[in-house]
Amino acid sequence: MKNNSTIISANFDLELLNILKNDIQEQHSKVKSKFINMATKVYDNELLAIIKNDLNALKSQFSNSNPSLANAS
Repeated sequence: MKNNSTIISANFDLELLNILKNDIQEQHSKVKSKFINMATKVYDNELLAIIKNDLNALKSQFSNSNPSLANAS
């Protein structure tokens, strides 16, 4: 009988290990990028809330000092 089994190269384990390492690095990079984007979005939202509060405070101060001008806007 003839042996038809597949011959696995001697470097198969190393090649597979390199493929898995590259895949893990790629996934790590994607996760890191996603976390950075999420953190940036949270920071932007908090900064926007601070700016809105500051604008509302300025608007309130302005309307208290010049009621006729504040109503015109």
